[in-house]
Amino acid sequence: LPVSWADSILNKVSSLQYHKKWLSWVVLIVVTTISVAYWDDVEFESDLQKLGYMPEKFEEYRQEINEISDLGSNTAFIAVADTSAFRALEKMPKIDSAINVKQNEGQILSYVSFSQIIPEKSKRDKRLKLWNSFWEKRDRTEFLNRFQKSAESYGFSEMAFEDFAKLVKLDSLSFNEDDFQVLPDFIGNGALTIKDGNDVALLSVINTTDSAKTKMLQDLSKVENAIILDRGYITYELIKLLRKDFSSLVNISLLAVFIIMLLSYGRIELAIISFIPIALSWLWVLGIMSLF
Repeated sequence: LPVSWADSILNKVSSLQYHKKWLSWVVLIVVTTISVAYWDDVEFESDLQKLGYMPEKFEEYRQEINEISDLGSNTAFIAVADTSAFRALEKMPKIDSAINVKQNEGQILSYVSFSQIIPEKSKRDKRLKLWNSFWEKRDRTEFLNRFQKSAESYGFSEMAFEDFAKLVKLDSLSFNEDDFQVLPDFIGNGALTIKDGNDVALLSVINTTDSAKTKMLQDLSKVENAIILDRGYITYELIKLLRKDFSSLVNISLLAVFIIMLLSYGRIELAIISFIPIALSWLWVLGIMSLF
């Protein structure tokens, strides 16, 4: 059979006696020395926002669009969970405070929190006290009478502002845990609340930029009771765990390969001789990768 040009080249390359060439030994020693010095510098790129490639011109266009709109915003969710919405709500002040800090630093474009609709008990009591202090120096009945006469002069019926009158007369709040049980259904399950059996999670919806998202979620994850609900962040944490255990996985794999060779050859000398090129090539791969 005719020998192809590829086979011819491979035959010539394989016939060379590299161990007799001094240049081969120089390359071997240099590459090995560099690999020993830098092999431990190899690491995964855990920021998924940096893995994609975009030409510089497209990147400029994207920045221009982001400056005039929120199309470049990235949404993330932070949850607080407990056996009831009443209890979960009491855990939200620390998270809201951390979110406000990040917004002041420019890492968050905007956010919506469940506590913005119904604040925790201490804030409700403070606002109720302010409401009552406002009416201490004013007569509610006189105000409502004047308001009703003015409304009737514009053609409104006597019952048109009945609910408003009840609100003005309100001087106390009777919220309890039973009232909070209906909140997920009232506000919308999945919008700002998630109800799963006996557990309820209250959500904060955050709009941020791609560049700030990873660092921002890392910082917010350290806040007590905060649960990050974001696919990119969860993947980032998985990559961190993989990077942390990667060296152990490699060592276990190399040990398994050596044991298989030992069992196959039956002699430790042959197993070591066969294992040296595998270990050396893996060292070279890591060393060369660290340089790039």
